[in-house]
Amino acid sequence: MLICILIPITYCCNGKFYTGWLYKKLFSGMFFSDIITILFETYIEFLIAGYMNLKHPLFTPRGEAYGLALGIVGLVLCLLVLPILSICFIKLSKEKIEELEDVDPKFSDSKKVFCKEFWMTFYYGDTKYNTKLERAYKLVFILRRIAFLSIAFFVKGQINQIILMHFLQLAIIIYHASARPFVKRYIVNLNLINEFLVYVAIIIMGLFTDYVPNQDTKYGCGWFMSSIVAIMIFINMIPVLIINLQNSRLVCNKCYIKCSPRCRKCCKEYFQNPDPEE
Repeated sequence: MLICILIPITYCCNGKFYTGWLYKKLFSGMFFSDIITILFETYIEFLIAGYMNLKHPLFTPRGEAYGLALGIVGLVLCLLVLPILSICFIKLSKEKIEELEDVDPKFSDSKKVFCKEFWMTFYYGDTKYNTKLERAYKLVFILRRIAFLSIAFFVKGQINQIILMHFLQLAIIIYHASARPFVKRYIVNLNLINEFLVYVAIIIMGLFTDYVPNQDTKYGCGWFMSSIVAIMIFINMIPVLIINLQNSRLVCNKCYIKCSPRCRKCCKEYFQNPDPEE
């Protein structure tokens, strides 16, 4: 895993490798990309698991010792390896990026093909990478979660936590509004809507503190926050349903064309006599 990650890093730093068989071996079985995807999708879970294992370590059962080792490895990958990868990608020059975009898997060497698949597909597949601000999306993604857990674990006082969450969420909204890092426009707009609704939920969190003594008010605010969550779920389900319906329609059309005798007959007559004047 570490060797697979070090190869793109050395490419960014103008490093040289002379083991072409290693690139071919890794290119044929790129399982490490799945590991990186899992690390990003479960980044908070890995951080919490590593922090809790380090804070309250257990060595008596063998399974607990393995859990502690896995927690330490997860912390190293989340706090060291992924930020280094993000910084290396931000520092890539425009010439390097254009070189990677022009790489052809059939005619290029294994090293360039491997680095292109790593950077452009598995690591930044759905995001833009034309400017440094756009390439900083994954680094912002990492720093946001580290800041969130730092506020939750190390900041005392509900009001202090809510105030810091206000500033953190405002910074994230400003970044997404200015960078617009995603390739597809509807994902950019959907992400901005989600961040705005999260910010509204953070505002409502202040009403659940001891500064609001009326329990009925807190009860009503709870229903309001639940409605915000329901609105967020509904808005995010709309593109999912549209995409699935479009894919289902394509599948049904393919099955109809494949199974209908009339379509097969028409296609056969067309290919035998494509010109209607004949």
